[in-house]
Amino acid sequence: MTGTTLRRMRPWLGTYVSIEACAADAAHAALAIEAAFVEIATIHAAMSFHSATSELAQLHREAPRRPVRVGWHTWAVLAQAQHLARLSDGVFDPTVAPQLVRHAALPRPEGPAPDEAGNWRDIELLNDQQVRFRRPLWIDLGGIAKGCELSGCALIGGETAEMPGMYPAGEYDLAGFAVGAVEKSKILTGQNVKAGDVVLGLASAGVHSNGFSLVRKCIERAGANTPATLDGQPFKQALMAPTRLYVLNVLAALAKHPNTEEAWGIKALAHITGGGLLENIPRVLPDGLAAHLQKGSWPQTELFAWLQKTAAISDIEMNRTFNNGIGMVVVVDAAEAESCAATLRELGETVYTIGTIAPQGSGEQVVVA
Repeated sequence: MTGTTLRRMRPWLGTYVSIEACAADAAHAALAIEAAFVEIATIHAAMSFHSATSELAQLHREAPRRPVRVGWHTWAVLAQAQHLARLSDGVFDPTVAPQLVRHAALPRPEGPAPDEAGNWRDIELLNDQQVRFRRPLWIDLGGIAKGCELSGCALIGGETAEMPGMYPAGEYDLAGFAVGAVEKSKILTGQNVKAGDVVLGLASAGVHSNGFSLVRKCIERAGANTPATLDGQPFKQALMAPTRLYVLNVLAALAKHPNTEEAWGIKALAHITGGGLLENIPRVLPDGLAAHLQKGSWPQTELFAWLQKTAAISDIEMNRTFNNGIGMVVVVDAAEAESCAATLRELGETVYTIGTIAPQGSGEQVVVA
């Protein structure tokens, strides 16, 4: 893409939000950035724990005394938080904010101090998007709200996850899922992937959300000998870096490089989660084809090098257990590969050409060599 790239950063949602826009000229890029910040401001005005004028702050001040009408963003997230609390019998509880305030992770809000006996059951969702607290509460919706806004989606359900070694007997984790709608003509089935197509890899931000059972064992094995930093970050921050969300950038790339009868662009996408490259890429390939990935075509970060050395596992298992530095795989027609990679880079992704599609023969569907 030619033209102007602008990046702006502003303090929203208790953190700093950075937005980058590419457009034909600076004026259009600035307009796009402003439009994006308007959306962020909407969420901030509704659910920020850090703003004394947000709907959440109003609930802290007034909901113990009377019903307070909130916007649909706040209402929807409150309803989902209450649903998750009910499913988990309170293991997930949006009224945990007092503990975060005590540990200086959140500022003390205005209004009455919370009742220590309060919990999610004291949140009443009434008609006409009104909310009332049965007793003074402090609630935190930050994680849910930020994740939904960054992905441009609504959270409408969840799942339980098995995490051996993490939770004692009787305890479990809750994670959300999102349901999307797509025109049938735009569904990527992978059926027109062919030999010669190019495999692009989008860099991950770290371990993301899979492989932490082995990560914990590595920490235990290393004991006091864990490194001070990895990839320029303090050790703990490198391990706990939030999962990179690719959705908006990938959707923008799909819009520019569509997979149509007239022009083949992006043909398949594989999100590299549990099972790594070896188990996720085959899900998007037709029978008889394989992804031949070139070893060394993307760098192994200090984080993954430390995990591999500490766990003493093979290259194959690294690519099966972790994302190993690649969080999303894009299969694209060879004629569009360079252009598609350039588009994704302009959108802020770190992109590597990591392989090609070839006949499978008698081998595996993913070969790293």
